[in-house]
Amino acid sequence: MFNSKKGVSEVITAVLMIVLVVAAISILGVVIIGLVRDNSENLGAETNCLSNSFALSIEGAAWNQSASGGGVATVKAKVKRTSGDSNLTTIALFANGEKLTISPTNAPNLGEVITYTSTPISLTNRDIIPGKNLEVSAVMGGKTCPISDTEAITINASVIPWN
Repeated sequence: MFNSKKGVSEVITAVLMIVLVVAAISILGVVIIGLVRDNSENLGAETNCLSNSFALSIEGAAWNQSASGGGVATVKAKVKRTSGDSNLTTIALFANGEKLTISPTNAPNLGEVITYTSTPISLTNRDIIPGKNLEVSAVMGGKTCPISDTEAITINASVIPWN
């Protein structure tokens, strides 16, 4: 009689081990599938960011110096959309790594050139903007994409090269 109980005990142990292994694999599978699904959705947005590119050219940059040594800088730049197939609504311009407020706010269509003017940037040191870079990037769904093009900024003190 002891022999038959011992055999049943080994069968129960083997079945429990199989059930535990299947449960562990199932839990691991659910976690991995969830991570892959989340990352693949983000991958679509990143691909759209990378498909958009721009050509940037600075039309003018002005520095109006104040008596206190500070001043105000304004940048005017042309942006041409050179590639991209996604529905893009706006772009971002950065000077010295800081996002500029620009007008107009819409993004150019493929092949279109739009001239953007920044609102005046208040500066306490003339060296903040000259010699730095103006950068352009796409903005998709509130997310700023990586920089697409860069150009060095030069400012002629107290001269505004446009009307």
